[in-house]
Amino acid sequence: MKNSTSLLRKNIQFTLAISLLFFSCSNDSSNSNDSSNSTDIDINPVVPLKSEFASNLDKIIEGKQISFTEKSEGEPTSWSWTFEGGTPAKSTEKNPVISYSEQGTFKVSLTVSKDDDSETIEKENLIDVLALFDENEVPETQLCKLDKIFTNDYVDIGFPNNGPSSSLGQVNIQVLFVDFPDAVASQTTTAIFNLLENINTEFYEEMSYGKMGINLLPYHSWLRLSMVSSQYAESLNSSSGHLSFIQEAVDLADDQVDFSDTDIVLVMSNPDASEIEYGPTFGSLNDSFAINADGNSILTGITSGFDFNYWGGIWLAHEMGHSLGLLDLYAYSNSNNHRYVGGFGVMGIQSGRAPGFFAYERWLLGWIDDSQIYCHSEGSITIEIQELATEGGIKALSVPLNSNKAILIESRKKKGFDSSMQKEGALVYVIDTSIPRGQGPLRILQNSNTGSMKENAPMIAGDIYTYEGVTIEVIESKSSSDIIQVTLQ
Repeated sequence: MKNSTSLLRKNIQFTLAISLLFFSCSNDSSNSNDSSNSTDIDINPVVPLKSEFASNLDKIIEGKQISFTEKSEGEPTSWSWTFEGGTPAKSTEKNPVISYSEQGTFKVSLTVSKDDDSETIEKENLIDVLALFDENEVPETQLCKLDKIFTNDYVDIGFPNNGPSSSLGQVNIQVLFVDFPDAVASQTTTAIFNLLENINTEFYEEMSYGKMGINLLPYHSWLRLSMVSSQYAESLNSSSGHLSFIQEAVDLADDQVDFSDTDIVLVMSNPDASEIEYGPTFGSLNDSFAINADGNSILTGITSGFDFNYWGGIWLAHEMGHSLGLLDLYAYSNSNNHRYVGGFGVMGIQSGRAPGFFAYERWLLGWIDDSQIYCHSEGSITIEIQELATEGGIKALSVPLNSNKAILIESRKKKGFDSSMQKEGALVYVIDTSIPRGQGPLRILQNSNTGSMKENAPMIAGDIYTYEGVTIEVIESKSSSDIIQVTLQ
């Protein structure tokens, strides 16, 4: 009994000891956590005051405004701005709008305050205010009239233009319709003519700003030529063969048609004659090598082919360009034919979204005057280029690189025949008259350009591009113009 009682007493003592030990550890753990929570976590940290701001623009034209946005840290309660050259020169608004009326480069400072604390930031040379060029003082353009290199050809991209057909005044185009013994026409001449008339009269009215008129004069009768279509297809590959083709059509119609005032003969082949794959232009600068009828030596003739089914009436606008002395702008190689100008310019591709002639081409043809081209040869200039689609104003800035090479910048907008273009803006391209046609004498330049048809080539506000030491920056994109700054290094 004694031993049992003693053992029970020892067990009770051991259990009490363990319980006390557990209770003590629990209290220590709890106290340790409480102490950690009270010293390591700050639920309301203090953010130091720091002054900072941003502007929506840093380069503007005289008379424009800039919006400033406060971006300081520390939740300031007051703001004190200073605007060198600005109006107002000082402001206590959080996000002020400031006008700049004088040319120069100016600094901006902002002091933010809270309670007894304040912080200041100053940004030197932050705002660049530019003076816009007065278009009444256009410099001499002779340096920008690139030399003609290929003088033995009637199509060229140098000055002066010597196309066989006049680009000014009314151009009389006698339209004839021909078919062949193996390809008898099934369509009416009226149906074909209707595809031509509206497009081309409107196209050249817009391109020339009314300085050139197209007068299409149809003889509504199918003229049957003497040979099968395949024989003519081969002859159309040479100037003499093409001349013979047109002359045969003219001779068939001569009893019924007066050619004495004709400037161009347009021969529309039966569109179903697949052997005539495409329609070229005949041009001559020699009266002895010309189409002859009614005492008139006609220096230009155009023939349609099977490709008329694909291009439609705009095809004639392209071929007419050749008769005026303009050359092809697409690549003659079999791969990536439109790598030079994409969908810009009807001399590049007839189905492009922006088929309007380039400003340089219009200048070459006399539709844009010298006073509408700014020839920039040194320093920096800020200028507003008016959209190409409508008459008036500065139409392009040109920077001559040498006697046969220049950079041009024009403004292309979604208007007129360019209304389907994907992106508006300032279009930059280089002309090199020493490069033969089919090899890229005119090339659109921008590094922002993507896509095989150069849809994204036009530059917009904020875009900057440099080529051969010439930097072009678009300062402002407007609905009917683009303001650009061009700087020569």
